[in-house]
Amino acid sequence: MSTDGLLLSVCVMTYNRVETLEDSLHSLLPDIEADPRAEIVICDNASSDGTREYCARFVAEHPCVRYHRNTENGGFDGNVVTCIAQAHGQFLTFFSDDDVALPGTFTRVLQELQETTPTVLYLNHYAFKGTDPRDGDLCKMPVRDEIFNDGRTFFQFAGLGFLSALTVNTAAARKYVTAAKMGPGQAHLDVVSRVCFFEPGPFLFLGSVAVPARVSVAWDDGWLRAGALEETRFYQGLADDGLLDSSIVHRRVRLTIIRNLFGLVVANKCLGDNQALKALRGNLVRVYGRYWQFWVLVAPALVIPRAVLRPPYLLARFCLRPFRQLRFR
Repeated sequence: MSTDGLLLSVCVMTYNRVETLEDSLHSLLPDIEADPRAEIVICDNASSDGTREYCARFVAEHPCVRYHRNTENGGFDGNVVTCIAQAHGQFLTFFSDDDVALPGTFTRVLQELQETTPTVLYLNHYAFKGTDPRDGDLCKMPVRDEIFNDGRTFFQFAGLGFLSALTVNTAAARKYVTAAKMGPGQAHLDVVSRVCFFEPGPFLFLGSVAVPARVSVAWDDGWLRAGALEETRFYQGLADDGLLDSSIVHRRVRLTIIRNLFGLVVANKCLGDNQALKALRGNLVRVYGRYWQFWVLVAPALVIPRAVLRPPYLLARFCLRPFRQLRFR
């Protein structure tokens, strides 16, 4: 496949998830295969579960797909660096091997990249379980499109933490990738936040387009750690490093508590491993204890017995299900 004039590289990060990787690739393929301006790049972090063999067959059947295998597992952050290095498009989208794209999502993304040429583009997102991505939770962000000229205002609004919703100008990402901190699993956010702080806009949020994020049928604390705790520590580190005003960080953390942390704690309490959640209580208090929203929303959910909290939670999910299905049809 020629890389001349390539507009977008969708970089799918994978490690030992060949079953969900197959779903992710097939969800991306219709939009990408139909547009010669786009490619899919599979960035395999040295999987040992048959991913390499599956990808060899998939690439042979679909010329718009490339496969790159790391010689060793460099961790999540190391694979973010691989994605940035491997992208041939003017823009790159980070995409997880357990998320999926709804039909038309990347047709819309390509249209906006061509017409608006944003420095960063961010999509709405929601969680789903099982096999039907249209049957999921309500969107995490407002269902409206917004364009920003100031990157710090955009960062304050969007947060930018969800990997598969994130598209960035490739040259800008390469400019800041060497400054990213390796280890906490937030390299994508580290790179793109610096792009927002130091590069000119525009910056685009597409709230009317959402990426379904797969969550395990058996809840664990992975989402709570990566999607809340480590992300919040990253925001606080920006303030400590003088890259972002502390008032902006505090606002962002308050939004994280309301939009993300509360739902994750309740879901883990009602559907997951209570012992794992109890082990995180101390960290949650240390990170969020300064915010009244934590004590009003999250702290009660931590102490209310599971047997009391679970029935109204399941009833609320059942009552909201028709609205969730209608939104994404």
